[in-house]
Amino acid sequence: QKQRPDDKEGEARPKKAKPFIFDANIGIETMPLNRPAQYAITKLKDRVYVEMDYFTPRGCSLAKNEKLTSPVDTLGFTANANRTIALQPLSVNPLKNICQDTELSWNEVNKTQHAMMRHMVELGAPLWPKHIIQAFTDFFGILDAHPIREQEYGDETIVKYQAIVRREWHDRMELEQGMNLGIVNNNLLQQI
Repeated sequence: QKQRPDDKEGEARPKKAKPFIFDANIGIETMPLNRPAQYAITKLKDRVYVEMDYFTPRGCSLAKNEKLTSPVDTLGFTANANRTIALQPLSVNPLKNICQDTELSWNEVNKTQHAMMRHMVELGAPLWPKHIIQAFTDFFGILDAHPIREQEYGDETIVKYQAIVRREWHDRMELEQGMNLGIVNNNLLQQI
């Protein structure tokens, strides 16, 4: 390496800063979208089950107070859906006071699924291909129109069903035994 005349022996040159890349014609959104906790985004990146409450307005509000970095960038090992080991910051922890899916109302689940899928789309096709996004869209649409919702406790049944099926879907995807979310198991619905 050639030394410049003003370089001193043994001193490292500062790293070249990465340039900012932006579109000068695009401004901030009028209504910036709610942002879920980094934990939820990490779960989506790893393609593993994440509670829908992270994507509710309440969950996003809890995430606003989330500490994004630790004073010392400590990394830990994590396993993802592809059975690979990765490093992630230990500061990415689940939020306290997040509800299980079964504790949400159908109205909350139905509104929140759009936010969750929007983040899946933003992560892109290699992680969340269009046919998987479509399968989730079909799943929630079929549940929203299901006749069981007209019965007493129908919405509660649908909420429990989606929680069971979504978790099962993620578990089976990890085992490479995927299933179609859009095929409703009416026997399971009747047992709930």
